[in-house]
Amino acid sequence: MRERSSLHSRDAAAHGPRRERPHHRPEFTPAETRHIFKQMVIAEMEGGLLRYSRRRELERYAESIGIPAFDANLLIAETQHRLRQAEPIEIDPAVEFPETQSDPWPSRHQLAFALVTAAILNLILIAWMIG
Repeated sequence: MRERSSLHSRDAAAHGPRRERPHHRPEFTPAETRHIFKQMVIAEMEGGLLRYSRRRELERYAESIGIPAFDANLLIAETQHRLRQAEPIEIDPAVEFPETQSDPWPSRHQLAFALVTAAILNLILIAWMIG
């Protein structure tokens, strides 16, 4: 055992102290972290909906960056609510729309044509049966 520790101390002396790679992680303020998380929620939404699996992944990621689960759920809900509240497109009532092409056969003419056709077919059928 002593041999092993002396080998380790010799290696350390020869190569200098062991340095682990520092985890370089940018530091953000809590407000910036929350803003970034909200942007991630928006990016994960599909057609205004957030799939449960994606929500769970977002919750896990939020905890890993220091946002408590409760706060993460509030941020998700707030983001979904704001997206639903987006202003709808308003139509200006002053704008005139082009008139649609009128039907060449108004409905009363179509009905009259159908009745006359049915009557003629009935007369032909009766004449054939008597015939």
